[in-house]
Amino acid sequence: MPEKTESKAPNSRRDNFQQLLTSLDALPKQIADAMLRQTTEEDHKSVITACGDAMREQVQGLTSHLREGWSRLSPQGQAEVSRVIAMSGSTAIFTGIDALAKNINSPTARIAISGFLMELKKLIILLFWLIFHTIPKWLIILLVLIDEILNRKLSVGNPALASTLSRQHQDYLQEQILMARLNREYAAPDQPGNNEPNPETT
Repeated sequence: MPEKTESKAPNSRRDNFQQLLTSLDALPKQIADAMLRQTTEEDHKSVITACGDAMREQVQGLTSHLREGWSRLSPQGQAEVSRVIAMSGSTAIFTGIDALAKNINSPTARIAISGFLMELKKLIILLFWLIFHTIPKWLIILLVLIDEILNRKLSVGNPALASTLSRQHQDYLQEQILMARLNREYAAPDQPGNNEPNPETT
């Protein structure tokens, strides 16, 4: 019996991680499809499709990088990542986005979806730290680009909503600046173990 429990543990950790990344990969198309079903304007469809394609490539690039790093982690490192994912509430976030996407024409739903995506981006930053023990500058820039493209897509046909999402985006950036300051002030003393990967830092 103990042998069966041990054999299932690595698969459980892998499933937890892969489920999160699979859900992230599906988000750009899920949001774009929901919006395309609710509009008949050809110019709106063109913007939604273009933004959706760009966001899909960006997200898939991030998840591919995370999968590569995960494959090089020790079993202890994978277990830690799995525990963090389990505590993150990501399953509830994806469920919320799925429900909101069914009423995507509502400005409230679009604002909430944008907010949920911001929480997922914070989780991505945390995963980078756990897996690579660094938060590269390019990651922050890429997440900002994803945010801007998402908001451009969500605000199609609604200039007032664009202003609201822009303010939300600025609040998010300010929060990231404050978090960076806190990380510098209260940086953990422990360093990556010798058996953990520590790739490029920029």
